[in-house]
Amino acid sequence: MEVKIKINENRSPINDVFRDDYDEDEFKFVMNLFLKEGSQTMSNLYEALDDNDIEKIEFWVHKIAGSAEVVGADNFFPVARSLETSIRETQEVDDDSMSFLKNEFIRIENFVKTL
Repeated sequence: MEVKIKINENRSPINDVFRDDYDEDEFKFVMNLFLKEGSQTMSNLYEALDDNDIEKIEFWVHKIAGSAEVVGADNFFPVARSLETSIRETQEVDDDSMSFLKNEFIRIENFVKTL
């Protein structure tokens, strides 16, 4: 199953509707929490990839997808969720999707640094 990657790099990596739900300090807090937890989750995901442990890979992709959905990461979330579904169905990891998630997570980190 091929995962379709859609990205709009011309917009913020975080949905403005989500951002409008918080004042500036709350938004920074939530985003920094997402990055802290997300960094550990991504690290665990890469460890599972190194171990070629499909069950753990699916678990960590599921976890980061859920977190991305909560914070309105509109580019990251659909790719992560599609990858999760693909892994569940095929027991294979799409390298392009993994690369995308890594790069988009970095883009989110860079975005948060500007807050």
